[in-house]
Parts: sequence; structure tokens; C-alpha cells
Amino acid sequence: MRKNLTIVGNGFASLFLIQYLLLLPVYPFFAFFFRRIASRYDITLIGNGIFTYFPSIPEFITGKKNRKNVLVDIRPFLKRRNIQFIDDVVVDIQDGGRKVITQNGSYDNDALFLGIGPAFLEDDIPGTKEHTYSPCHGPDNMDQFVSKLEALSSGVIYIGYKINKQDGFVAGRAGQIYECACLLDFALKEKGIRDKFEIHFFSSNVEPGETGAITDRLQERGIILDYGYEPAEFIEGGLKDEDGTIRKADLVLYSPG
Repeated sequence: MRKNLTIVGNGFASLFLIQYLLLLPVYPFFAFFFRRIASRYDITLIGNGIFTYFPSIPEFITGKKNRKNVLVDIRPFLKRRNIQFIDDVVVDIQDGGRKVITQNGSYDNDALFLGIGPAFLEDDIPGTKEHTYSPCHGPDNMDQFVSKLEALSSGVIYIGYKINKQDGFVAGRAGQIYECACLLDFALKEKGIRDKFEIHFFSSNVEPGETGAITDRLQERGIILDYGYEPAEFIEGGLKDEDGTIRKADLVLYSPG
């Protein structure tokens, strides 16, 4: 008797698990049939059915990628593998993980896999939700950032991140932020207006005076390094320090842990 496996989320982790669990025959012609009869699990996936390729979102800044390029409908992928897809949102997990409650139903399982990732620290610094953008929030949020950027002919832009260290768990999304800083420099140079912008890179998780290859690349591009800095609050038009000092910013791109 096959076990019931429930997967929550349809991002990288969930798709890698599916590929790992399902039998992949040598000859692709037989894959459709073998996947239906040889799997040891009856798999149910709960999500929105749209896979977002987050690594390409920073390229929105240069115009090389857009929303259409990073969103993939994975429902045909799941159907070919005989995986039950539930378009729903999980609201609770009960019985030690054996029951998943959604907005529209409940699902029992023998094993549960959560492929949703940690939550962002959006309430850690006041004003994060209202006054910052992030590639980690998805294509819609990044589209808003790019639209604001295209409306500027000059200005000050702050780019930064913070690592989530709550509950003994360490998670960070610094890679995309470093990439965004370099791509922003490139995009402005391509338009011939780099000299009209001031780009700051900040993070309380990087010690002042930090050295290394990444730091060298940022300095080569004339990016101002505010290592060790964390604002007390994000506000309209800038960042506020603990002493009340306002740092002017026309745009803030920030990954909140």
C-alpha cells in the first residue's frame, strides 16, 4: 500500500523532492506510464501552481528578464507525474503534521514536506513594508521597483539586507542583493546616467572595514559601502537613524532576512 505524502509549496525545494522520489526510467518514452505505476507514494501538492524562478528576478533591472520569463505553470508537470494538485492556502497543521488544514478543506497524510521557506522579518524595522522593495518578494514587487527607477533621472538609491537569526535559525538572501547592486550600476551606465546616481550598500551583518572579492567588486563600481549600518526606520523619502538623522533615498531595495 502506497503512503500518502503531502507537499506544501511549489518552489525549488518541493520540485526537487518530487524529482527525487519519482522513478525516472532510462527511456523517456515510457516515463509517463512508469511514473504512474512505480511511485511508492500518492503525492498531493498544495500551492498556487505557479513556479517562480527567483534567481532571474534581479535581471529585471537591466530589462533582460521580466515577469513572463520567471513564472512557470507547473500544473502540466504535476499531472504528467500523477500528482494531485490542490490550488489552496494552508492555514493550519494539526495532529503532529498528519493533517493539513487549508482555506477550503483538510488533507491527511503519512508524511508532510514543507517547501515554503522562512518568513521575512518585515516587522523588524518599521516602514519595511511601506517604503522598501525586494527581489525576494517576487516579480510584482520588483516590477514596482523598476518602474520607480525608470522614472528617475538622478537620485540616491540604498540597497541592503539583514540576516534572520531568530529562534537559532540563520537565513539570509544576500546573494540577490549583491547582484542587484552590480546590475543597477550596469544599467545606469548603459543609459549614460550613472554619474547622476549615488548607490549605497548597507547591512548590519557586515562588519565595517570588511574586505574580500565582493567588497572589491562593489568599490570598483563606485558603490558607497555602509557596512554595519541598520536604519531605525524606513520612511517616505529616506531612512531614519536612531538619533533622528534622516538619510535621503529616492529608492530602497532591501531584503529583510
